[in-house]
Amino acid sequence: MPEAATTASASSASPIGSPSGQAAHTAADSSATSNSSQNSQTQPQTTAPAARPEWLPEKFWDGTKNEPKHTDFRAEYDSLSAFKAAEDSRRLSLPQQAGDYKVGTSAAFKPPEGVEFKIDTNNPLWSQAQSWAHKNGLSQDAFHEAVDLFAGYQIGDAQSIKTAREGEIAKLGTAGPARFDAVMTWARAMVGEAGAQEIAKGLFTAKQVEAFEGLIRKFVSQGAGAPSGAHREPPQQHQKLTDEQYSKLTYTEKKAYAAQFKPAN
Repeated sequence: MPEAATTASASSASPIGSPSGQAAHTAADSSATSNSSQNSQTQPQTTAPAARPEWLPEKFWDGTKNEPKHTDFRAEYDSLSAFKAAEDSRRLSLPQQAGDYKVGTSAAFKPPEGVEFKIDTNNPLWSQAQSWAHKNGLSQDAFHEAVDLFAGYQIGDAQSIKTAREGEIAKLGTAGPARFDAVMTWARAMVGEAGAQEIAKGLFTAKQVEAFEGLIRKFVSQGAGAPSGAHREPPQQHQKLTDEQYSKLTYTEKKAYAAQFKPAN
């Protein structure tokens, strides 16, 4: 009997190659696939954090939330847009060409009392200044302020020269101013106002005034007292200023002029 039971049990098992065996195998595979799918659905899904775009500055990236700082970015954008609009408006209000800049001091510029400052617009310096102002986008008001600085420098320089000249004239004694005026009056009579002004530019020291006085005496006396050489024409001793030239002299200058003809002791 045991042998018969074993044979019956073995014959009841379906071989794998039989239809019934294949069905059993397919069912087992399906069950395994279903279990695997369920296991994968129950496991948490992991994704990589978002990265900051290359075009976005780091200060606008929230590393904690891994997202842009939208509010900060918009505020910065609005600020830059407003700045650009203001700059565009400013540039449109500027002189459009270098020659459009007006050369002159501002209304606030006040030279020291008793000092007159006049701008020589023919000076090539100003065309260069206008080109510089246009290149650097200066406003007309800013250009006026630059002219103010130049005018202040010129006045200060002139004041320093005037102070130094007055100190040198003082070395000539109490009659120093009159002696200087006499030289200038004689120069005006000889070469006119423009020429006299050029001569005045070179009279800085007391020694220069004295040297010019010596030249005047020699001119008036036509070289009297100078060593004479052979074949020289005798100097004309009595050549003097014309009545018109003499009439332009002040009382002090006339005295100084007359003293030039006194014989030396």
